[in-house]
Amino acid sequence: MTVFLLLFGLTGCAEKASEPLADQALSPGLALSHCAEIPYPGPADMCRLELAVALARSGELHRSASACGAIGGETWKDECHFLVAEIISRHQGLATALPHCDQAGHFRGFCIAHLA
Repeated sequence: MTVFLLLFGLTGCAEKASEPLADQALSPGLALSHCAEIPYPGPADMCRLELAVALARSGELHRSASACGAIGGETWKDECHFLVAEIISRHQGLATALPHCDQAGHFRGFCIAHLA
C-alpha cells in the first residue's frame, strides 16, 4: 500500500504539470499550490518533498524550505529538511546547510552527523 501511495504521489504530482515542478518558478506559489490540489495527504506530501528537493538543487533555498514546511506528516517533513540539507551542503557548504538540519526534527542528529 505504501509503495502504491508513493508511486501514485510521484506520478500524480507530475501528471498535471507539463514541465517539472521546479521549472514553474515564474510564480512563487504555483508549484506548491499544484501539490495542494492533490486530494490525498500522502501523495500531496510526496509532491511537496519532490518539489523541495528540486528547488534545493536549483538554489531556491527559501522556496525549498517552504515546500518542506508545507508537508503535513512530521516524519516526511523531517526527512525533507534532511534531504534539502544534504543537497545544500554539496552546493553551498555546511554553514548554509546546518539550519535545515535544525529543522529536521528527530533526524536532526543524523543530519548533522551525515553532513560532517
